[in-house]
Amino acid sequence: MEPLLGICSIAGSAYNKLPDSSQLSDFMEKVKAKFTRLCWFGRPWSRTISTTQDQQVLTAVGINDIYKVNILRHEESLQIFCKYAFGQNSPIEGFEVLAGEVTKLAGALPLALRVLGSYFRGMAMHEWEELLPMLRTRLDDSIESTLKFSYDTLDDEDKDLFLHIESLLNHNEIKRVKETLANKFSDMNHRLHVLAEKSFISMDAEHIHMHTLLKQVAKEELAKNIFRKPQFLLSKL
Repeated sequence: MEPLLGICSIAGSAYNKLPDSSQLSDFMEKVKAKFTRLCWFGRPWSRTISTTQDQQVLTAVGINDIYKVNILRHEESLQIFCKYAFGQNSPIEGFEVLAGEVTKLAGALPLALRVLGSYFRGMAMHEWEELLPMLRTRLDDSIESTLKFSYDTLDDEDKDLFLHIESLLNHNEIKRVKETLANKFSDMNHRLHVLAEKSFISMDAEHIHMHTLLKQVAKEELAKNIFRKPQFLLSKL
């Protein structure tokens, strides 16, 4: 059987290209108007899966088969955190208490657990212990505080590369990103690896991608200080 291309892949790609002012509900109305049957591909078992934090967006376009995802239990949160911090589903020996406390500070937020786990990967126990007081002060169980904390730990060049990618090069080919920024950043391969290791970007075989919430962190950083905007972006404003 030939693999099916999911409608959510096409819809997601199309929605990402819309202006920031576009509303998800308006977009879904257009999708519904154009594709009124779930078996859009001529396959009666084809299905569309949509995710949103606003249930009204779904009910407004006649989607009634809604599954509410429950908040992660601590054990599930710990598994996600450990996967990125230790490369396994449980803490390594000696880190049980530390991993449990950091997981609680990150909250039951998968992306926060992933980013924070990536941040702690490879650190010695004394480094975990030194960072915990800062974490207790900075983190407040919100995804924003976790992502901002992790962003602040990047060095200035890695921050600038992150902002450049978000501004113009998100979802672009890795080759194009390297060619475009070759004269701006030294050791591009290493810096892209650092951002990927810390879960700020993900790279498939050919492209670079950034999570929507991480894009928002970049936008807020750029909005705070116009002088930190990438120079090649300023020339386009």
